[in-house]
Parts: sequence; structure tokens; C-alpha cells
Amino acid sequence: MCRPALARLLLLQLLLLKLHLGKGAVKECEENQFQCRNERCIPAIWKCDEDDDCSDNSDEADCPSDSLREFVSAIECMKYL
Repeated sequence: MCRPALARLLLLQLLLLKLHLGKGAVKECEENQFQCRNERCIPAIWKCDEDDDCSDNSDEADCPSDSLREFVSAIECMKYL
């Protein structure tokens, strides 16, 4: 038979263990990768490619607008004229 104080102590230890293991270390991505908000790592070239590669759309957040992207592309093309 289990004593209530011992049962509470065991339950508290299990809860603390779960909290400790649940946090874990923050995953770090390689230098040539982008870290999504959900901690997934994707190739950096996939950022702002208008495709939700992170599955949380964080790789498409804070991207240049279409008009700015078109402007930059036009300037890049002018280099070859």
C-alpha cells in the first residue's frame, strides 16, 4: 500500500522530470540554413520562395514585396545590357 505523502512526492518528481525533458535544448541550424519558428531547419535558399517549406509559413514572413522583388530583378537584368 502506498502512503499519500510518498505518492505525492513521486508524482511531483515525475512532473518535474516531464517539464525538464519537455523543454530540451533549442535546435540550431547549419550556417547555410534558415531556422523556422517551429525549429525546423531548411536550406536558406528556400526562404522567400513563395512556398511554405517550414509548414508554419515562417519562411515566407518578412519577405520583400513582389514589386520590390521585381525591381531588384530588373536591376539584375540591367547588368547584362
